[in-house]
Amino acid sequence: MAWFVVTSLVLVGLSPPAAAEEEVERSPYGASAIHTGGSVLFNYSKATVDGESSDAIIDFSLDGEIGYFLLDGLKVSGVPFFTVTAQGEVKDLVVGAAVGLSYYLQLGPIAPFVRARGGMMLGARNNEQTGNEDLKGFVYGGGLGLSTPLNPTNIVELGVDYLGTSLTVDGDRGSLDGSRDAMVVHIGYLMVF
Repeated sequence: MAWFVVTSLVLVGLSPPAAAEEEVERSPYGASAIHTGGSVLFNYSKATVDGESSDAIIDFSLDGEIGYFLLDGLKVSGVPFFTVTAQGEVKDLVVGAAVGLSYYLQLGPIAPFVRARGGMMLGARNNEQTGNEDLKGFVYGGGLGLSTPLNPTNIVELGVDYLGTSLTVDGDRGSLDGSRDAMVVHIGYLMVF
């Protein structure tokens, strides 16, 4: 009988606690999590003033994102982007990259977030009347949104962002400076690693 008691105590002492056997689910917004994904934008607009309509403006953009969580909730991102804009005889092709900083507050199944972005862009404009022109400038902005995990490795984000662009156009006509401001509602998809 003593042998049974000693053997039982040794076996119980060698068994890991039940809590250690369960794998803890990692937060998709926790330190060292990696997000990859992006969003797509398509915009068609046409103005009419005093019965006269303008050429339609067509925008198509692809934004990528590669983000890394430095701390729980704090993500730094690289955001490459590609945009094509056409209005009448003017066609712009712009590529660039921005750096983003986002903070996520995990509240149960959803995580509200706030973000800021800034970066540089380069591009080319093809104008059938004036020829080719070079584009360069800065992008900046920020926004708010909600992030919802579909499962531990897939996330959908819905947000509202302010996007600003400071742009210089260099061509045969000289140099022109301009800016553009926009409010954008976006939906994005991210994978978590």
